[in-house]
Amino acid sequence: LLVAMGLVPAPEFPTLPALLIASYPEHETFAPRLGTPVLSTLMGLDTLSATNAILVPGADTRPSLGVVFLHGSAGSFAFQCLEVAASLRGADAEVLCPSDHLEGRWTSLDAQRIVRSSVALLRARGAERIVLIGLSNGAIGASQIAHRFPIDGLVLISGVSSRAPSPRVRALVLQGQADAMVRTSSVRAWVRSHRNVHYVELPGTHFVLIEDRERVRRAIRAYCTLSTHRRARS
Repeated sequence: LLVAMGLVPAPEFPTLPALLIASYPEHETFAPRLGTPVLSTLMGLDTLSATNAILVPGADTRPSLGVVFLHGSAGSFAFQCLEVAASLRGADAEVLCPSDHLEGRWTSLDAQRIVRSSVALLRARGAERIVLIGLSNGAIGASQIAHRFPIDGLVLISGVSSRAPSPRVRALVLQGQADAMVRTSSVRAWVRSHRNVHYVELPGTHFVLIEDRERVRRAIRAYCTLSTHRRARS
C-alpha cells in the first residue's frame, strides 16, 4: 500500500516486511496491544488541538531525560516510536512521539506548535534534559527547526536538510550507506560543512533504524545518556 501511494520507493521496500515482522515480537512484549496513530492520520482526524501521540514512560515516575521523536512520511507508526524507546529501556528516560500530517511536515507552524507542546509536556513531567530525535522526514524537519526549541540534544536518523543551520547543541547523525531516499552523499556534505556534529554511517538503506537496530540503539543510548550536551555558541 505504501509503495502504491508513492510513500516508499520500490528500491527500498523489499526488505521492509521481513524487518517489521522480526521487530514486532519484542515490542509486543513490552507494549502489548499498543495502537498506532497512523490510522487516524490516514483518516484526516489529526488537528492541532486533537493530535495523537504515544508516550513510552520510563522506569522512574519523573524521569530526568525526555525524548521527543518526530516521525517521517507515511505517518506515526508505533514500531518506530518503540524502536527509539528500546534504545533507552532501563534508563531514566521517557519518550513522547507526537503525530503530524501523513507526510511529516514538521517545519509547518502547526507542527512546530506540536513540538513545542511536546517539549513543555515532558518538562512538566520532570524532564531536566530534552533530546529531539527525527527519522526520515522527521529528521529533515528536526534539522531545520531544532534551534527554535529549548532542547539539550538532537539526533537525526536517515535524513537532514541541506538548508539546516549548524545545530546549537552537539548533534548525532545516523545514516545508511545505501540510502536511496535521502542521498548519503548529501548528508555527508552537510556534516562536513557544519560543526558540532557527530556522524555515524552504517551499512543499510533508509531503514537502517531497524536494519542495524543494535548498533543504532547503542549509538542513541550512548548519546542520550551523556550527562550533558555542550551547547554551541551562537
